Amino acid sequence: MTAKETTTSKEPNVISRAIADLEEHFERGEDGKHTGYERPEVEAEEEPDPTTLDADDFHDLNERFERDKEKRREEQREAAAEKRKERVEKMLDRHVDDERWTDLMRQAREAAKAGNKEFELLRFPCQLCSDGGRAINIAEEGWPETLRGVAKELYERYENDLRPQGFHLTAKIIDFPDGFPGDAGLFLH
Repeated sequence: MTAKETTTSKEPNVISRAIADLEEHFERGEDGKHTGYERPEVEAEEEPDPTTLDADDFHDLNERFERDKEKRREEQREAAAEKRKERVEKMLDRHVDDERWTDLMRQAREAAKAGNKEFELLRFPCQLCSDGGRAINIAEEGWPETLRGVAKELYERYENDLRPQGFHLTAKIIDFPDGFPGDAGLFLH
């Protein structure tokens, strides 16, 4: 069997599996109960004889592996994007009440006792900023105006309660997944 015949013979099996999956879906209705639909018999895919593999077979296997790896990466990127989107939605609705503010100040005091000169008040997705974190990334004057949700509230608490006492607040991008700003942080100094 040549590599071309092997590739051609594999394609119907992929199609057969896809059809079998669809038929199984229709065999069981939306409620999961049997609908009476009977699926036809499907041939099982044969494993190639390892003694007859040639370079084209190995190449095909490697290409399949790379396609599967890229598909998994894309699924992970999509899952991460969905998770960030959910975090942004939660952080837009979250507020900094007095109890949370007091807890943050206690944590900042503990960090100072441990010798830290800065304390991360908040880590948040850059999408929480109106410009996606661009102003923070380039340290543009007026970056606080891009903050939204809980990040904006924390900044306002800093302005009212801590800045008059000599504290400083900085913002910076913490990570760059796939080369783009991911999370930002507000740091008390």
